[in-house]
Amino acid sequence: MIKNVLAFILLLTLFQASSQNDEALVIGDRLYAMGNYAQAIIEYDKVETAHAKIAKCYEALGNNVKAIQYYKLTLLENPDAAIAKYNYGKLLLKTAQYIKADSLFNALEKEYPKNPNFPYHLGLIKEKQKDSTALIHFKQVVAMDSTHQNGLYKLSRI
Repeated sequence: MIKNVLAFILLLTLFQASSQNDEALVIGDRLYAMGNYAQAIIEYDKVETAHAKIAKCYEALGNNVKAIQYYKLTLLENPDAAIAKYNYGKLLLKTAQYIKADSLFNALEKEYPKNPNFPYHLGLIKEKQKDSTALIHFKQVVAMDSTHQNGLYKLSRI
């Protein structure tokens, strides 16, 4: 009997914690959608697995250092989080951390060889580094997707 009561209390506690996490995520998502990033961070901070969402908030606030920290935490928790990798790579590019960004986008390109955005970002990195191989990446983008406007634009400018 006591075991059953303890099991019930444990399940109730787990359900309540899960419910609170869900509520914090919903509230955080609403705040983020309305542009209230600082308040969204407070809500997301209540959920252990919301580091990627916190990173997006810090990025929207212009705090790239904090955003990078939270993307790193996300990828430590879940190394296969492709969207977090992509967003982290774009932030690395934006903050001129070209070597790290290059490594990340190369890995993403190998993992998702049919996605034209990864060679596009590799082209952007090479372009920023004044590396002529940027042209190869932009050609690859257009070969993969002839409607990729950014890739077409970059090809027309080179």
